[in-house]
Amino acid sequence: MTQPPRRKSASAEAQSKVLGKALRCADRLGLNGARLAVTIGVSEASVSRLVNGSRDIDLNSKEAELAALLIRCFRSLDGWSAATTNSAAPG
Repeated sequence: MTQPPRRKSASAEAQSKVLGKALRCADRLGLNGARLAVTIGVSEASVSRLVNGSRDIDLNSKEAELAALLIRCFRSLDGWSAATTNSAAPG
């Protein structure tokens, strides 16, 4: 008898979401692995492991806090950019 696949715990899903959003923000901001490592306070090797999925981000760590700040900064810049683009459009 086969067992059903295990669901991720809420914590694992939250880790995955924070990590995915931080990696997308870094990509959109043009941050390479070295710059992302400095930004969230980990080594380049750790960033590489985060990217390839062999390491998770601990939600209670400083790196998760810094990743969340990166996401917030990106969202602020993205919103500001959209607002200034819309206000500059001829109306």
